[in-house]
Amino acid sequence: MSETYITRPLDENGRVVIPMEIRRTLKIQPNDLLEISAKNGVITMVKHTPGCLFCGETEDTVYFQGKTVCHKCLTALREAF
Repeated sequence: MSETYITRPLDENGRVVIPMEIRRTLKIQPNDLLEISAKNGVITMVKHTPGCLFCGETEDTVYFQGKTVCHKCLTALREAF
């Protein structure tokens, strides 16, 4: 993915608009969660990927009753019961 540089102002409430081009490229939809961090003077925003309720794994997951669970933990749960 190529880098995009766009300047946007910060409003009086501390908000900044993420340009539509970037939102489309990253598939960011209204109400998606973003993880925001700051280190060494750099602010980073990453689209939040929910992890498994039990182990935190973000790959190979499914939603069950509003919770994210990976297939490995699902298998372990089945074997436990």
